[in-house]
Amino acid sequence: MKNHKKAQELIAEARKELGLEQIKLNYLVTDSPGSIKMAEYIQFQLKDKLNIDLTLDIQTFKLRIEKSNRGEFDLVGAGWGPDYYDPMTFGDLFTSWNNNNRGKFKNAEYDRLVTEANESIDPKVRSHNFLKMHQILVEECPIHPVLEGGGIYVSDPRLKNVLRVISGGDPNFTYARIEE
Repeated sequence: MKNHKKAQELIAEARKELGLEQIKLNYLVTDSPGSIKMAEYIQFQLKDKLNIDLTLDIQTFKLRIEKSNRGEFDLVGAGWGPDYYDPMTFGDLFTSWNNNNRGKFKNAEYDRLVTEANESIDPKVRSHNFLKMHQILVEECPIHPVLEGGGIYVSDPRLKNVLRVISGGDPNFTYARIEE
């Protein structure tokens, strides 16, 4: 935690304001080894740095989705990958009407910005709206990114026309060929 002293002060203030001796939260995660390791790390850091008790609710993917849909969590570990080639594949996740907004984040200005960006083909309008949407998410914090996936590919220099895409199958070998 970058600034855990400030976080400790804010947590102490929140405890006092809410009349709580201890903050106890439920963290819903999928049972994959990577998700469990990440959850255990977060659990340790919150206890060690902020004295917050985090109970892990480890479920299969299917049960995690079901419990997420029912709102049975304080925090939920989830992921999202792009399913089409536009930043809106992430942008509309936090609109009040999106079924994947399992934390039920609601912000009228955010909804308006998404609608306006969806209706515009002007890159300046869309860029401005995405910036404002990002600022709202940072300020109100309905999401806290903890990792970003990536991959490294090594290929033979004779391999040509391999398509790299951000959604769908990557790499795409549909038009690939070997040049001798």
